[in-house]
Amino acid sequence: MTFRLSGGAPFPLGATPDRRGTNFAIASVNAERVELCLFDAAGATEIARLRLQERSGDVWHGHVAGIEAGQRYGYRVYGPFDPGRGHRFNPHKLLIDPYAKAIDRRFRLASSLYSHIPGDPRGDLSFSTADSAADMPKAIVKAPGEFRAPSGPRTAWPDTIIYELHARGFSKRNEAVPEALRGTLMGLAHPASLEHLVGLGVTTLAPGDPVFGMPWFPRAASAYAEYVTAPSRQFTHKPPGLTFEEAGGLPLAGLTAWQILVDTANVQPGQRVLITAAAGGVGHLAAQVAKGRGATVIGTATAAKHGKLRSYGVDEPIDYTTDDVAEAAGRVDVVVDLVGGSRDLARTLGPGGLFVNVPSAAPDDLAGEVEARGARFTRFLVEPDHEGLFALSQLVEDGDLRVDVSATFPLEDAAEAHVQGETGRTTGKIVLTV
Repeated sequence: MTFRLSGGAPFPLGATPDRRGTNFAIASVNAERVELCLFDAAGATEIARLRLQERSGDVWHGHVAGIEAGQRYGYRVYGPFDPGRGHRFNPHKLLIDPYAKAIDRRFRLASSLYSHIPGDPRGDLSFSTADSAADMPKAIVKAPGEFRAPSGPRTAWPDTIIYELHARGFSKRNEAVPEALRGTLMGLAHPASLEHLVGLGVTTLAPGDPVFGMPWFPRAASAYAEYVTAPSRQFTHKPPGLTFEEAGGLPLAGLTAWQILVDTANVQPGQRVLITAAAGGVGHLAAQVAKGRGATVIGTATAAKHGKLRSYGVDEPIDYTTDDVAEAAGRVDVVVDLVGGSRDLARTLGPGGLFVNVPSAAPDDLAGEVEARGARFTRFLVEPDHEGLFALSQLVEDGDLRVDVSATFPLEDAAEAHVQGETGRTTGKIVLTV
């Protein structure tokens, strides 16, 4: 297929279709050459690569005849690779148009996306020649009026008002708030109070928004109740495809998994991650997060649960009741010990490895054994994290994370739920319903 490229216009930036085709414009101060890459409808096969010949100031541009809305595309940009000066141009990497109005899928971490070579002794000063096109989402040309900005507050700072109030006085005389709640934090959270705030023009609250979160932890949140109050940053919107029971089971366990594997271990593609109790509440989510990061996942559970482990993305299930776990796992990069005191697992680590101990029952000398092998040891306690919650919700929406709820109990049977949880033999999460 032949495409006719002309000079086009430097503005507007991005991909702008017209009656004759589509204008492409992208800004780069230090680029030496820019190539527009066109892909088939599936975004899988490159069908053309066109060098943008025109440059106006710092904007590279061109018009391609016959290109319509729906076309998948990306860029390859040539220039200096000089990390010391902040330049990492690498034409082996397909780039998303920063002005694109849509992409064909969400990002999934892959080793080809790095400009450096993961594991190279030179670290991020190395230069990767792996082509990233297969793993990089493609931008989509959108017709005028077709694009809708994401929903949510978009209030400009000049129009923003920070509304400060005293919780007691705010609801004390609001007759729409039940008398028993007036003058309390519960009164502030009542729908009548939220309706009043929205009526004043407050833009970050909406009565009835379904949310999920992990309030106040490790403080007691008194969450075994019909209502709970907490800062809004400790919640995020519940994905539509997530039931309320699943949403209730996600925050504590999901954030534990996310903060260990992403924030603490920074798991990279190709690394080996060992997770004990991989079928449990935290374990089954940790396995999915690690798999999504491109790791090889080793998980422990009884043989009867190995089918579950594989469904979570575990590559190498180990029956801890019959196998020597450390011997079966071999050398790993990260140990996530959700059982506690798994001293024998220290020998799976080598220099640069990481041992994360979640329960507080680890022997005092375990850290020394791990560090003697050139690895790091850390105890872990989860904390409220809005960004982590949002990342988990995106994984759920993308179909890359599911929450298994093994049992639900009404609030009045909370004691029974605790008894079942303390057996240590549950799969997934136990959730209280109100």
